[in-house]
Amino acid sequence: MVNLLLAVAVGLIIGIERGWHVREAADGARIAGLRTFALLGLLGGVCALLAQQTSFWVLALALLGLCVVLAVGHYRESEQDGEKGITTVVAALLTFALAALATSGARLEAIAMAVLTAALLSLKSEIHGWLRRIERLELHTALQLLLVAVVVLPLLPGTAMGPWDAIVPRQIGWLVLMIAGLSFAGYIAVKLIGARYGLLAMGALGGMASSTAMVLQLSSRMREASSGRRLIAAAMLAACSVMAPRVLVLTALIAPGLLSQLALPVAAMSAPLLIAILYQMQGARRQAAASEPVLSNPMSLLQASKFALLIAAVMVLVQAARHWLGDSGVLVAAALSGVADADAISLSLAEMAGSDAAATTLAARGILIALMVNNAVKATFAVTIARGPATGSVALPLGLSGLIGGGFALAL
Repeated sequence: MVNLLLAVAVGLIIGIERGWHVREAADGARIAGLRTFALLGLLGGVCALLAQQTSFWVLALALLGLCVVLAVGHYRESEQDGEKGITTVVAALLTFALAALATSGARLEAIAMAVLTAALLSLKSEIHGWLRRIERLELHTALQLLLVAVVVLPLLPGTAMGPWDAIVPRQIGWLVLMIAGLSFAGYIAVKLIGARYGLLAMGALGGMASSTAMVLQLSSRMREASSGRRLIAAAMLAACSVMAPRVLVLTALIAPGLLSQLALPVAAMSAPLLIAILYQMQGARRQAAASEPVLSNPMSLLQASKFALLIAAVMVLVQAARHWLGDSGVLVAAALSGVADADAISLSLAEMAGSDAAATTLAARGILIALMVNNAVKATFAVTIARGPATGSVALPLGLSGLIGGGFALAL
């Protein structure tokens, strides 16, 4: 009895959404409504019980008969109102299948999928609106990420190789996928909410993709802008403020022991940037809003390949420095790598940390040094490109943040 009630519940969950969708239609003018979907759920449950007691063919023939009935009903409806979509037909078949699944014992899975189905059906306008806004390049990037995740990654060797066994191709693949996915998510978020929340949100979300790229782009905008410079400065600081927390999250996923070592330093490094953002935003309230920067698509297969090579090179560099120079060599490698990018060295050091306490402390110190150097590089870019206006508004908070990171690195 419980299984049959769950089968009816499956039909009701999906049927409520479908019934609301066609609520304005006259009785008998729609192919299926709330009651029909509830009955389809019950039909699927009863047929599944009969199949368990007799033969699988009972369920198969019932599904085939339902297909015929729905096809005829859809044909007659399309002849009357010209409706070509088959969403309701597919939803009806799925209701039958999920109801049979619930009756067969997979109760939680069936109910969960019924809720998910109803949610997808109710988000029709939002999904279609999103599809209209997506560009071809963005679609290609998303497909490239899926290609890496489901095709390339499983094929990569999972054994260590190369000098000092420093390179594990599958681990590098996972690191690239994490960075690429985060970059793409930041890019999409910028596009979806940038016009609504303005330059500050775009700076923060763009910094998730590349804080250095945002600093370079906004520094040029600050130099050319005749107004709104404080808002641009706040956006640059917002881009920089997400770098250390992003690195913290990524490295903690690989080596959880780093979280306790880096949480306080990262919070302290972020504090002067957040204070500076609030100060600049307070002064920017009466300034004209600056135009929003146009972000390029952050990740392609070519870029991902380059980043994979960079990670591999940094992994070898770290192990070579540790082999030849000991722990001090790792810190030198961290400083040198931080000039170009903090992500690659941070991920490499996180891989090195493992469960060893001493290695974890060394990795945390190296990550802080890389963040410090990277902050100094971005401050230099801001002053060099934007010149005077960026010295106090951007370079000073970045420099203070870097000094705090360096202090914690010495204290570890």
